[in-house]
Amino acid sequence: MVHVGGGDGFAESVREFLRERADGVSVVAVADAAAALAELEEGDVDCVVSGHRSAGTDGLDLLRRVRDRWPDLPFILVSGADEDDAVALEAIGLGATDYLRETSDATQYALLANRIRNLVAHERAEAAVELTARRTEAQFKLLVDSVEDYAIFLLDEEGYIRTWNRGAENIKGYEREEVVGEHFSVFYREEDVEAGVPERNLRDAAEHDQVQDEGWRVRADGSEFWADVTITALRHDGELVGYAKVTRDNTAAHQERMLLEQNEQLRHLITSISHDLKNPLNVAEGNVELAADTGDLSYLDESRRALDRVNELLSYLTNLAKEGGRLTDPVPVDLREVVEASWVTAGGDRERLSVDASLDHAVVTADRHQLRQLFENLFANAHCHGGPDVRVRVGRLEGGDTGVFVADDGPGIPEGEHEAVFEIGHTHQPDGTGFGLAICEQIAETHGWCIGATDARDGGARFELRGMTFEDGRATTTGERA
Repeated sequence: MVHVGGGDGFAESVREFLRERADGVSVVAVADAAAALAELEEGDVDCVVSGHRSAGTDGLDLLRRVRDRWPDLPFILVSGADEDDAVALEAIGLGATDYLRETSDATQYALLANRIRNLVAHERAEAAVELTARRTEAQFKLLVDSVEDYAIFLLDEEGYIRTWNRGAENIKGYEREEVVGEHFSVFYREEDVEAGVPERNLRDAAEHDQVQDEGWRVRADGSEFWADVTITALRHDGELVGYAKVTRDNTAAHQERMLLEQNEQLRHLITSISHDLKNPLNVAEGNVELAADTGDLSYLDESRRALDRVNELLSYLTNLAKEGGRLTDPVPVDLREVVEASWVTAGGDRERLSVDASLDHAVVTADRHQLRQLFENLFANAHCHGGPDVRVRVGRLEGGDTGVFVADDGPGIPEGEHEAVFEIGHTHQPDGTGFGLAICEQIAETHGWCIGATDARDGGARFELRGMTFEDGRATTTGERA
């Protein structure tokens, strides 16, 4: 403690009392303000006690000078016994930590010693907490900087980069001096920036405290990587002050996942095509037998068309294998043409298919081969359950729905099984595979459509494909419900 004051009785008494009674308090007595400031410059001072008017020292002026240099240092001002409360008010206004009035009562010395001990203890505790916080912050910074597999950095409230770690340099390719101060949208693809993805991520993080995202991001050299991103909003006293952003390069896992999905898709397609080969092969075999039994070679024309369909499916399967299971580019397809061709492949009697006029010139964008697979399986399902004499009607959905229906006059779908019919392996037929309608659902989902089963007006089964877009713009029909 630095005690500023001359040799008057009160100052001497204060110093003597503190030396004797204030354990742990070392008292340095100085004569004036200049000497006090010199002691403070040397450092290691926990408290200043100064008289208001003592040996020519202006305590308030010293207080101002101390506060300019050491704003948090405890400062106790002691005024004369005859000074009024205006001195106390001014001292408190200038930032004095405490104020005492000089008296000859010994209890005043004990009060001063107690206040000094409390102030010093509090100041030292705060200093220890601050030192611990600085050390913790430094240790955390070292920890973050040492992480090489994650990009960890801070953004201000508008998304500008404030910090940068070694992992960020490794993943994104920017040196610290290149990127600090830049907006974090520099990591996004141009189309994502135009779509407002960076701003949306910050907005969602601010609203929900944290947002997770994944997608392609751009490195400094222009190359791309698949990023797994977490953005967390940072707040102080409830006010948003910025964001913490953690990014991981997840390219390898993403590519592995895409490869597995691609292989799974290819497996399903191969399974579905293998299943669908049975329809034209059965048609070809049946017509060959009819030609042999009757001698009518016209049956061989149907066999030839069925075998042509087999060749189409095999060719399509070969192309899929070459392309790694990717779908071919969708093309405009005449819906009536596909429906009628699929009916023939499924072995249906032409007289038992009714195609509404609503499908005249109806064009839909789709994978032609898969669209045929879908209708062939729907027609094969009708034949399987309704027999060779089943009648089928195809048309556009009524009302405001965009899509088509396929309805038959067969026995219909058992109650409670309208959703189960699309499950793989679901069948009531001894020779059924349970693949046909599951394949229909998969093809519909691949095109962004949905398929559902319901009851036809006459009690048969009705399948509805929704979400189709017709290029000629017609989406409704006034025909009766089938």
